Amino acid sequence: MTVREELREATRQRLLSAAEHIFERNGYSGTTVGDIATSANVSRATFYLHFTDKSDVLMTLMRANLTETPDYWHEVDEALVSGQRTELRASLGNTLNWYGQHSNMVRAVREALAANPQLAAQFEGSFAGFADEFSGYLSRVPRQERDRAHLRLQLLMIQLDQLAYRLVVLEQKGIDREVMLDEVTDIWLLTLPAGGAAQLNPGPELQPGMAITTEHKHRARARPSQPEPRLHGDHLGRDRRSGSPRPPVSS
Repeated sequence: MTVREELREATRQRLLSAAEHIFERNGYSGTTVGDIATSANVSRATFYLHFTDKSDVLMTLMRANLTETPDYWHEVDEALVSGQRTELRASLGNTLNWYGQHSNMVRAVREALAANPQLAAQFEGSFAGFADEFSGYLSRVPRQERDRAHLRLQLLMIQLDQLAYRLVVLEQKGIDREVMLDEVTDIWLLTLPAGGAAQLNPGPELQPGMAITTEHKHRARARPSQPEPRLHGDHLGRDRRSGSPRPPVSS
C-alpha cells in the first residue's frame, strides 16, 4: 500500500469512527453528513470521496458489526446438529447478547431502513446469506428438502431479529427474556428436525420441545379415523339401536 493509499484509508476510518459515535448519540434522522465530516475534521467534499450519503456510511458500519455474527450462527448450527435443547437455548441467548452490545447502532439502522425502502429490501435479503452459515445442519438435511430447510432458517432468523429488537434494543416491558427464550427455543426445535435428518425409528408421540419428524407425520396420516360402533340386529330381530326385541309386525 502506498503512502497515498494509507492516508486515504486512515481518512475513511476516521469518518467511520466519527459516524458511529454520532449515530449512536443522535440516531439516523438526527445525523447529517456535515456532522460526520466536522467530527472527522474533513470537508464535505472529502466525505463524498468515500461514501455516497449517510445511509452508505451507516450500512458500512453495520456490515462491519455483522462480521461477528457468523460466530453466533455457527454456535446455533452446532447446537442444532447436536439436538440438545440446552445448547440451542444457550446459543440463541448469545445472539440476544449481540443485540445488547450493539443496541444503539441497531436502533439507528432500523430508523434508516424505515426511511429508505430500497435499503430495507437490501438488508432483509441478507438473511438468506446468514442461513448459509448453517452448513452443518443443512448438510444433514435430505437434498430434496434442503431448500425448504434453508427457507425455514431464514424465517426463524427474521423472527428472532424482530423479537431481539423489541426485547433488547427497545427494552419493551411485559416480555420476560427467559420465558421468551424458552418459547423461541421450542419453536426452533419444532420447526427444524433434530440433527438435520428425519427420525425414522418409532418413538413416543410428539411432546412440547421435540422435533417434528417424518415418522410422526406418516403416523398421523396413516392413523385411520375410527368409525362409530354399529350395533347389528341378530336373528331374533333385535332393534339395532336399543338391543330390545322388535315388536311383531301386525298383519
